[in-house]
Amino acid sequence: MDADTYLAQAGALADSKAASEGERVYDAGAVDVPTLVVRGSADAISVREDALGLYDELDCEREYAEVGGADHYAMHGDRRAALYAATNAFYDRV
Repeated sequence: MDADTYLAQAGALADSKAASEGERVYDAGAVDVPTLVVRGSADAISVREDALGLYDELDCEREYAEVGGADHYAMHGDRRAALYAATNAFYDRV
């Protein structure tokens, strides 16, 4: 595999297809465990309004975090340590 290739998670592609066909993929109101909604501030794919909309639909203990300077693929980029730190801090609190 060359360095310019990115493998997308198959589930994410299936969910995107279903959503684009008008199918509701997730019911955020059915989530009953503590949940962290996190996005990168430089994410042009999942905008802040999307993340906050999901956050608002949750009916459980929840937190919202935004990783400054991270894009949609934060877990693979330069800001991954900040993403992991935010996630670990959430786990420690709940």
